[in-house]
Amino acid sequence: MSYRRSIEQLKPVRTQKVDLQEKVQQILLTESTTFSTSMENVIGSCFQAESEKELKSLMKTYSKDHLDQLAVLDIPMVSKMAKELT
Repeated sequence: MSYRRSIEQLKPVRTQKVDLQEKVQQILLTESTTFSTSMENVIGSCFQAESEKELKSLMKTYSKDHLDQLAVLDIPMVSKMAKELT
């Protein structure tokens, strides 16, 4: 293995960081008030949920439209759970 290849393996991959707080804030400002309220509920649910199972049971109460919107947002735990529920 070449020296250059060894260094490439040791250096971390340079990826652009996504500011999730900024992303959620932008969504809350641009979307409808119903969706904004729903997002605030999701954020609160994520904060209060002690496990993924508990979060899943909380998110089951959301409408299919809201789950579809949450699934495409790329918010790590929330989007994954929304995709599972739709």
